[in-house]
Amino acid sequence: MIKELETQHTGVQEIELLQQNTKNFVKSLERNPLLDGILIKNVFFSGAVTVNIAHKLGRKPRGWFTTDITGNLANIARNVGDWNDKFLSLASSATCTISIWVF
Repeated sequence: MIKELETQHTGVQEIELLQQNTKNFVKSLERNPLLDGILIKNVFFSGAVTVNIAHKLGRKPRGWFTTDITGNLANIARNVGDWNDKFLSLASSATCTISIWVF
């Protein structure tokens, strides 16, 4: 989550305008769902198994993508219907360790 940008009243029109433009830009970033996420590192799959992963978002995830994979080349897939505000469930086709961005 992006922290809200704090501004200071300066009385100088150029600085006030710069702050307002910067604040508007930051608000556009806040609305981007990809940035409202968390990196989960080193999720281990011991073969072709399903793993439930605690995501700590406090809400049901919108999606995920792999940021790193070590070990065997594997297909990682979502288990449909197994996501909630605490866990997401992913299945692997082989033994591997992955890191994922969950948003």
